[in-house]
Amino acid sequence: MACFASKVVNWALGEVGYKETPDNVTKYAEYIDTNYPNFYNGKKNGYDWCDVFVDCGFLQCYGYENALRLLCQPEHSTGAGVGFSADFYKAKGQFHDSPKVGDQIFFYNPATGSRTHTGLVVGVDSGHVYTVEGNTSNAVKKQTYSLGASNIYGYGRPAYDAEEESDIETYTVKAGDTLNDIAARYGTTADYLAEYNGIEDKNKIYVGQVILIPAFPENPEEADNTDKVLALQTALNVSGSGEWDEETENAVARNEIQQGDKGIDVRLLQWLLEANGYTLPGYGDDGIAGTETIKAVKAFQADAGLKADGIVGINTWKALCGAEE
Repeated sequence: MACFASKVVNWALGEVGYKETPDNVTKYAEYIDTNYPNFYNGKKNGYDWCDVFVDCGFLQCYGYENALRLLCQPEHSTGAGVGFSADFYKAKGQFHDSPKVGDQIFFYNPATGSRTHTGLVVGVDSGHVYTVEGNTSNAVKKQTYSLGASNIYGYGRPAYDAEEESDIETYTVKAGDTLNDIAARYGTTADYLAEYNGIEDKNKIYVGQVILIPAFPENPEEADNTDKVLALQTALNVSGSGEWDEETENAVARNEIQQGDKGIDVRLLQWLLEANGYTLPGYGDDGIAGTETIKAVKAFQADAGLKADGIVGINTWKALCGAEE
């Protein structure tokens, strides 16, 4: 599983507006208590839940083992406490004075030193940090602070899989942006970017939010089979190191391409065609499966001994990546 910051950030943004039931009972604590009883050292429903909110996001987005790693947290931890969580990051050398998107923000009372509250950083600009926080007036809310706010204690930085982001472009949402605008800029669709980034409502994006857009290496003609598989895994949001595996095969089985289709998966197809020597001089990797692209697909299929129907299914994907059995 690819552990990118955008996944939990967009999860948090999708939770804005949720309200607790009486006595600090929330769906977040219920989720952890029911599904991951070993995550804490006891059940947490009924307690203050700002830290539970953050932990639940990591568990839902990345799974148990990855959540522990990203949060620098041991199994059976006391957890669900602002001070404990901050200290877990500190013990791993992952606590910072300045924020990045995806950080866990911690607040404190400067007069007493008591650490009081936490949330998730969803945006940063030159003067402000934007957050989503649970247990804020009994609800999940978006908040904005000056970078130098006196009540900010610091930022825990989860160990996201940065090496996998080398094949990812990023776009930071600005005032007036829509996901459709961003998608058009990168030759894809709003639906694709919403799915890739875990955005539940494509009409709701947030200033400062970081959108991930898969990128493809330059000079496709120099790509070997590992490069081809890795490009495919990146575009389809599959974790991997360039080896064809079951998760990769399941992903391509869900991504059949026919004439007229649009999106980053079509850009991937076009890049793979060029990597296999089938050039697209007219339109290049425009993300549209037009006549030129489908003609190249049919030529590739015929040369590879496949049915030359112009439909890119699992066998064509495998042949394009040099992963035929």
